[in-house]
Amino acid sequence: MHQVRIGLGGNLGDVPATFAAVFAELTRHPECRAIRRSANYRSAPMGAVAGDPFWNAVFACETSLS
Repeated sequence: MHQVRIGLGGNLGDVPATFAAVFAELTRHPECRAIRRSANYRSAPMGAVAGDPFWNAVFACETSLS
């Protein structure tokens, strides 16, 4: 088994709800065993046309996928 970290980020729509759906799908995957999920964090946008603040999170799991 490999340990992996999956970083998520977004600033469009209901990002926390999207993260929850992603985590739920990953947890249900037969070849992915959830280890840990971070809290959702907001970060300031960068650049002249950056838009709304970003939400970020990380999901850690063990998987046999390559």
